[in-house]
Amino acid sequence: MDKTYLATVDLGSNSFRLLIGKVVNNQFHTTFSFKENVQLAYGLDDKNLLGQESINRAEVALKKINQQIKFLPKKNVKVLATSTFRVAKNISKYLKKFEKTLGFPIEIISGEEEARLIFKGINSSLTRNSDENILAIDIGGGSTEIILGNKRKIINLTSILMGCVTHTKKYFSDKNFNLDQFNFAVKKTENHIQDITVKFKKEVWTDAFGSSGTINAIFDLSVELGGSPEHINKDSLNSVKNYLLKPKSNLFVSGKVKQSRVHVLKGGLVILTALFKRLKIKKLFVADGAMREGILLEMCGEKKIRDIQENSILSLVKRFSLDKTEQKKLKKIVLKFAADCYLNNSQRQFILWASQIYNIGLSLSRVDYQKHSAYIINNSEMPGFSKIERNFLGKLVYSQKGSLTEIISKFVSKDFPLIVCFRLALILNITNNPKKKLNFNIHQINKKKYHLDISREWLHENPLTFDELIKESKRLKKVSILLSINEV
Repeated sequence: MDKTYLATVDLGSNSFRLLIGKVVNNQFHTTFSFKENVQLAYGLDDKNLLGQESINRAEVALKKINQQIKFLPKKNVKVLATSTFRVAKNISKYLKKFEKTLGFPIEIISGEEEARLIFKGINSSLTRNSDENILAIDIGGGSTEIILGNKRKIINLTSILMGCVTHTKKYFSDKNFNLDQFNFAVKKTENHIQDITVKFKKEVWTDAFGSSGTINAIFDLSVELGGSPEHINKDSLNSVKNYLLKPKSNLFVSGKVKQSRVHVLKGGLVILTALFKRLKIKKLFVADGAMREGILLEMCGEKKIRDIQENSILSLVKRFSLDKTEQKKLKKIVLKFAADCYLNNSQRQFILWASQIYNIGLSLSRVDYQKHSAYIINNSEMPGFSKIERNFLGKLVYSQKGSLTEIISKFVSKDFPLIVCFRLALILNITNNPKKKLNFNIHQINKKKYHLDISREWLHENPLTFDELIKESKRLKKVSILLSINEV
């Protein structure tokens, strides 16, 4: 296969999907798509443990996907896993096996990141004025994402732990589907989302759009039943509900919706009906784009991803009113140390981000503020950052000061220079004069041995900083990292 092709794999709670395409004249063209109805979420038991049958179904689907992408370079393939991978308590037991079968690493993303990518995919398929706010909805197998925004930015987003598979299993597991059960499920769902949907009031958006399998299936079925061919409305929902209420023997076989999806459509219909009521939706248009398209759009250029990530960092800086002058001082030292220790591009980027938001925890308390900073990072909505990236940034910020015995085990040895450079930069930044030339250099002998050269005059002028450097050397030694401080 041509190495200019890009591929994305979406490991959802209901279906595993593959999309392959390439960019021609700045336009993305889909060349192959594949979907396997795995219904992974059905394999979750009461303790959120995946059963062997669902694991086996996943393995079969991954083998089929591997057949199509095994010849592509790893950098051209993005594999993202969503809701069931997030909640399954035993997923770590099978993740390496799944990756081996697929032939590519699997990234488990947060619900917020899933929502952001969905909105990007939906937006890419629409031709609209950038000032018009839209509401976007995606009902997956295990979660539902709701996003409010426009062509320029996302205003609000949320990911709710309820999907077509999990809702069907919860309310209709006995396969008895009657009107009382349906109405009960809708009411319970309305109550569950009541507080969440306040952020998405009808007054602030013009049109509503839906994406992915559940909404597409409801739309296709409603059209076959004589409903509007342009959108989903209240009549569409009622016609699909009445269709599903009929005994199986009386159901016509849909030409567009597979029978394997018809059963889980019950839970999806409950969720969409509740959303129509709570969000006062009159019409829901079906968008062509979804999360897979959002992923591919970002894969077309790393710069786009970096821009989104930079905006997330700047948003935190603004939100917590951080001192930009102090950031510039620290950045100067950080860049020098990053060059001195030959940090790679990824490490360099992370240490720069950390230097911008390391002290956001001060908004909560001065005591152990590094822990508060890490907590904020790990629990904030940071578009562009995967859960793994956000966690790593949180760990790095956590490691900025104090004892390292607790945190060092969470890092691999290749990242030790990152920690050393970051901690030393913060200590030296306290008394650094940005108008003067930096009077210190760091030399990395190996990942556990460093020399810090500082001018004798500077050390004598800053005795408190000198004392702190001596203490830091002792702290590092406790975790077998050697730092020698040399007067030059």
